[in-house]
Amino acid sequence: MDATAFLFVAQTHLLHFSPLEHLSDKHEGHDTQVGVRLAHVGSSSPEYAEFIRKVTASFVRSTTYVNCWTCNPKESAALWQLYGSRGTVVALRSTYSKLRDALPEACIIGQIRYIDYSNVDHIEIEAGSTFPFISYAYHKRLEFGFEQEVRAAHVDTGKLPPNISKYRGGGVQIRVDLPSLVDAVHIRSTEPAWTIDTFKGLCKHYGLELIESQIDASPRFIQMTDAQHNELVNRYLKNLGD
Repeated sequence: MDATAFLFVAQTHLLHFSPLEHLSDKHEGHDTQVGVRLAHVGSSSPEYAEFIRKVTASFVRSTTYVNCWTCNPKESAALWQLYGSRGTVVALRSTYSKLRDALPEACIIGQIRYIDYSNVDHIEIEAGSTFPFISYAYHKRLEFGFEQEVRAAHVDTGKLPPNISKYRGGGVQIRVDLPSLVDAVHIRSTEPAWTIDTFKGLCKHYGLELIESQIDASPRFIQMTDAQHNELVNRYLKNLGD
């Protein structure tokens, strides 16, 4: 997230959940092409089937709010580059269990499945579930596979729990205990020294740890004594002779 978003989260302890319709990928919240064709086959009227498809997609995209994380043992160079184009950015590090514990029961947490919307079968809906189309929110196109996304979602049922509030710009905000949720805040080591020092002060003020990302670290060279160096050179020369 950029510096402004970080300040907002640090000061308010609110996580923002955006509606699917606000995300850049227009496939969010839709069924696959196979699913669309099956809907037409099972309907007496193709026009009615198309109407139902559009209404369903519109409903899912406007009432499903998501908060997105990446799940990797290492940092992602692609994500740093993608978000780094916006200026100074930081990354919040947590764990699945801490995210689960921080959010209310009204939230659903799951890992995104990346699929080819033109070739795979339709997305199964949770028949009989309170949120039968929630599975649509946990599928994305293969082109986004580098994100390795874990997503927290909240579905608007018309009645918001006490710790969830509507945001006037769209979406909802959920209050969390930030120090319990966040293990550390990562910032790129290539940022100016004054920027890193500023974020160190901010993180200290809000009870958070700041870590300089190793994504830009230089290669490490082995430190050898003169004797070790000479032995290595002699071995190399001997191998060349052999």
